[in-house]
Amino acid sequence: MIYPETILTEVVGTETVLGAILLVHSRSVAFKAICLAKQTPFWEELDREFIWEASMLHDIGVVRTHAPKIGAMGDKPYIAHGVEGAKILEKRGLFRHARVALTHIGTGLLANEIIHKKWPIPQEDMIPRTKEEMLVCVADKFFSKSHDLGIEEPIEKVRRELDQYGIASRERFEHYLQVLSLS
Repeated sequence: MIYPETILTEVVGTETVLGAILLVHSRSVAFKAICLAKQTPFWEELDREFIWEASMLHDIGVVRTHAPKIGAMGDKPYIAHGVEGAKILEKRGLFRHARVALTHIGTGLLANEIIHKKWPIPQEDMIPRTKEEMLVCVADKFFSKSHDLGIEEPIEKVRRELDQYGIASRERFEHYLQVLSLS
């Protein structure tokens, strides 16, 4: 068992604006992921402890990005927070958790999207594969880090926001809901 709040405190600090935001956001995502997991027919099969831990750590890489609105003063672009989070977690030997950090951006990223948009991250597919990875990715879409902290957005708003990023993003979200028997 790991203690994700301790890891967040060590890496980000809770005395900072960013640390406080990440703690509220991550707890919100973790609660939502567990609630969603309970609604699936796979509840007994899921690694619920991992879902909680990974939800708490999925955004840890934000600490290395430059997003002043949420107190992140690093030097990487925000799109890189999944890659950076994976690096942080891999150094701690948390490889499954690192995979969640890597794959939760949007509804996952495909290499061709990364290339087309010229994002400064590795040009590889970063898509959730396991039910646990999908649960964290889906749960994350219901909570913002920049406004209405800790307030769950309705699924209709989540879908509208995903539509802004193209049909592929929305289709992946709907696919995850199907796989998880949540649609």
